[in-house]
Amino acid sequence: MPISRLIWIILLASGSAAADQGPLAHRGDWALGVALPASSGSSFSLWKVRSPTTAMGLALSVSWSYADSTANSNDPAAAFYRHSLSLRLSPTIKHYRPLHDRIAPFTYGQLEVGFSGDKRQSEPQAQHGSSSGSIGLALGLGVEWFPFQRISLGGQTGLSLRYRYGQYDTKSYNNRSSSNWYLSLRTFQSSVKALMYF
Repeated sequence: MPISRLIWIILLASGSAAADQGPLAHRGDWALGVALPASSGSSFSLWKVRSPTTAMGLALSVSWSYADSTANSNDPAAAFYRHSLSLRLSPTIKHYRPLHDRIAPFTYGQLEVGFSGDKRQSEPQAQHGSSSGSIGLALGLGVEWFPFQRISLGGQTGLSLRYRYGQYDTKSYNNRSSSNWYLSLRTFQSSVKALMYF
């Protein structure tokens, strides 16, 4: 069953739970979060528990890569190196609904601000570079499962609206430069995240 459908079912079921239950009660005033390892990079977050049903947080996602083929290439014309960096900062607010001591569905709103840069050089004299920035808004649903009182595993799905601007440059025998922008609306599913409350 897709994670988005599972989250919808849990949220609908939570409507019949007692309103006075607080999913975050007695778990701590703060929480540290980390996304489980993924090829897309690393993500860390810090959360402040504002009430038994509300938490506000700030997430930082980092992705970095480097490749160098100059040492192993016998053909200088085919040698290249490349490095890239991507950063994303995401202030988020989550509102939880009562369901069960160990299951806490939530709705959330998130602002996303991102930057990425990429540089590649191939021999003998070609350099390619790009940089881009983005800002967006995401809304959606999620659920946290508490196997322990102060540790949870969770995921979320939602809809994201994002504006992105990019600049692209090539330095070679003929220098070239271009830029573009676009507006995108898409659905997404997050990776599994672990939170530790204290």
